[in-house]
Amino acid sequence: MQMKQITIGGKAHPLYFSMVAIERVMADHNIQDFDQLVQNNGQGLANTLAFARSCAWHGLRGGYRKINERLPWASEEDLAEEFSRLAELTPALEGFTEAVQAFFMQPDDQPEVEGNQQAASASR
Repeated sequence: MQMKQITIGGKAHPLYFSMVAIERVMADHNIQDFDQLVQNNGQGLANTLAFARSCAWHGLRGGYRKINERLPWASEEDLAEEFSRLAELTPALEGFTEAVQAFFMQPDDQPEVEGNQQAASASR
């Protein structure tokens, strides 16, 4: 998963979904496994404010942890007060979705980046 950004109050903030962040989002919504996540998403879970807020909170916690800086909000509720529209949470929802997909991607499925092209060619 690559570091992403989300703009809050006109300022860019780091967004990163590690395995821990993915687990915490799922735990917030009593999701036990990825089959249940897919099933719940089909029932509109990703369109709920609580799910969007959870994705933002844990993605931001992961982002600030990754850059070794302190999270600027004391609580998830403090963070939620910063948003005035659901659309502002789109980067968090997309970041979570991409991270879950990447987590399950097989090594052969990963896109080749410039530095890995030679290594990938050599291993074939």
